[in-house]
Amino acid sequence: FLERNLLGSLAKDLDPLACLQQLPRQQLSLYVHAVQSIIFNHVLSRRVKHFGRGPVVGDLVAVRQAGDAGRAENADSDVEGEAAEADAEILDPRNLEVRSLAPGEVETCSIFDVVLPLPGD
Repeated sequence: FLERNLLGSLAKDLDPLACLQQLPRQQLSLYVHAVQSIIFNHVLSRRVKHFGRGPVVGDLVAVRQAGDAGRAENADSDVEGEAAEADAEILDPRNLEVRSLAPGEVETCSIFDVVLPLPGD
């Protein structure tokens, strides 16, 4: 349905921007997120191809505070939900602190610490 409307608008010789502006905002965001995903996947594939699966100097890594590690493992069963929420808050990209990996720190990090930003966010 959306593609048909876009192609119809293009067939009427509307410029591409005008065609996209005719789409409802939610459908337009679907296309934007798809393009973000394509770019992210391409960048990630190139990173793995050129540098492998381990962290390298200059990678962005998540900074963890001293009390963050093991919080969920040490929580009582009554408090597990709160611990999970706290861990989710730490991993929330809006709350995540990142830094560039220095030469002497490569051995102390894993690929799971590396953060690859999503373009446009």
